[in-house]
Amino acid sequence: MNSSYRISYNMLLNLMRVEDVDPEYLLRASFHQFQQESEAPALEIQADELQSQAEAIVIGDGSKEEEDRVDEYYQLNQQLLISEGKMLKVSRKPQYVIPFLQSPGRMLECIIDGENYGWGVLISYKKKTGSGAAGSAGKMAKDATSKEPEHTIDVLLPCFDRHFDVDEGKARDEAKEEDASNIGLLWRGVSSHCRAVRDDDDENLVTDRVFTIGLSDIQDLSAVRLHIPKDIHPAHARKNVGKSVKEVKRRFPEGVPVLDPVKDLGVKSEDYKKSQDRCDTLKDRLSSHTLSTEVEEKERLKMVLAYSKRLDLQEQAKVIRSEARSCQGLVMRDELKKMKRVLRQLGHVDANGVIQTKGRTACEINTANELIVVEMMFCGVFNDLSVEQCMALLSCMIFDEIVKDENPTEGLKSYLTNPFYKLQECARTVAKGIIACKIELDEDEFVAKLNPGL
Repeated sequence: MNSSYRISYNMLLNLMRVEDVDPEYLLRASFHQFQQESEAPALEIQADELQSQAEAIVIGDGSKEEEDRVDEYYQLNQQLLISEGKMLKVSRKPQYVIPFLQSPGRMLECIIDGENYGWGVLISYKKKTGSGAAGSAGKMAKDATSKEPEHTIDVLLPCFDRHFDVDEGKARDEAKEEDASNIGLLWRGVSSHCRAVRDDDDENLVTDRVFTIGLSDIQDLSAVRLHIPKDIHPAHARKNVGKSVKEVKRRFPEGVPVLDPVKDLGVKSEDYKKSQDRCDTLKDRLSSHTLSTEVEEKERLKMVLAYSKRLDLQEQAKVIRSEARSCQGLVMRDELKKMKRVLRQLGHVDANGVIQTKGRTACEINTANELIVVEMMFCGVFNDLSVEQCMALLSCMIFDEIVKDENPTEGLKSYLTNPFYKLQECARTVAKGIIACKIELDEDEFVAKLNPGL
């Protein structure tokens, strides 16, 4: 039997042959069930705490009307974000974007792993191509299995090393000072080690590093192109490019000029047009909403963020409560049903759950795998074997060491080899029956456990 189950087929059959006894009773009374149920109270407490935190968040003046107003504004804003995401997905297709990435120096606004790193400068663009003997077929196979983007873009972006966010006392502060003096030597950036720059960050610790991104990470393409040095690795070269980006921002206080998806990129998709029309409608509704006309922007943003936090806490509480309910339910119910199907598949019980001769025989077997042993008995494997051969054959089912040889029968006498082959056939029959009932099992591994080493 599969070791993942805590009830054997022998136990299940013995329970099934007793009248008025439900096999699920054994599961309800099991220690495993007790462990699962004991986790439920702690989860309920955790869910109640999250719910209390959510209810403690005050939205505006705390009135029901105010909350309804913020909810309506929040839902409109969420729909707008979804529509903008659809537009971005269409406009970032290779045929629209790649022509503007051929020459380095173009300013790009990038969002990496949901974090806005702001404006950076294009360093290089590459497209993966098929190579070697595999050719285009190999390329297609690789693209299907690889998680790496087909189009890779190197962008110089300002960032702050997450290493400096950690505060662990004086010794750590001294190490930070030493690291800060060498920070310019680091020219590669990844989102796991570097975050976007914030307003309160130490300017001396902000560096410009080269990030490798995909097309979907580009939020906007600017019409501005900067001159960049051929070698971007030296710290002073990257710093000078960073100064140029700041100068562009200073000259365009209302925002860096961007390429229009329709006029400049040439996007003509019908899906894009539909999403754009929906975005325009949602923007009009948001701008005319009472929360926009009657509340200042700073206060409005505070109210929306508070409402969003409340929804997040409520969703967490809902998930934890669902987990608590699953703990209180009967564990392994699905596994028990699958085991019953296995017994029907192998002929131990009939369609009505009445135990047959094979099942009654399996009830009496308490050692080794009862399903395999019964299968051998009813296939007549033992009929022509001597007592010594029977003992040798049964020893294969209790010797736990895994077979390491490709041919486990090597060195066995012929009068032992043939019975062992029959044992393997019976084991495969059982394995196929188990797999047919949707129980995860490796057939070869199941058969390999039969070791003739004794």
